[in-house]
Amino acid sequence: MVTQQMLNQMRSEQRKPSQHLDYTPTGMIVRQVQASVDKEQSRSHGLAEKAFKDAFRDMRREQALSRSGGYSKAQFNQSTGGPKL
Repeated sequence: MVTQQMLNQMRSEQRKPSQHLDYTPTGMIVRQVQASVDKEQSRSHGLAEKAFKDAFRDMRREQALSRSGGYSKAQFNQSTGGPKL
């Protein structure tokens, strides 16, 4: 299960563009590895957000159904009198 706190943590851990000089190795392999890592992080963030949204939607639907079910039951119990002849 994914919580809002977990999503916020994932977002805060996401790489941000660097504004200062960085003396790390460069080259095609490093770029490919970094692109692969970024793609996997983006994919996992997308899956986590989708799971969170689906769970939230399901919770809302269950709340609505339970409310309408309770109302229907109350109305049914109110109309216990049969037809008068």
